[in-house]
Amino acid sequence: MASSRVARQAPHANKVALVTASTDGIGFAIARRLAQDGAHVVVSSRNQQNVDRAVATLQGEGLSVTGTVCHVGKAQDREQLVAT
Repeated sequence: MASSRVARQAPHANKVALVTASTDGIGFAIARRLAQDGAHVVVSSRNQQNVDRAVATLQGEGLSVTGTVCHVGKAQDREQLVAT
């Protein structure tokens, strides 16, 4: 029983989640929830200011988050996202 309780508290511990279009709206909510569930989250957007704002907000909540600019239509940006 104890192990199932731990799994519910941090089901994504020791995992990394890449979330595109995650600086606002549903994408931001998904990024927040994954981080609350223990994942290290990499947020991304086409706009650096949006990335910076989202990272600052989530880190301010004590969550493990980094961010990078990524336009998913550009191969180089996708590669950088995964490298991050």
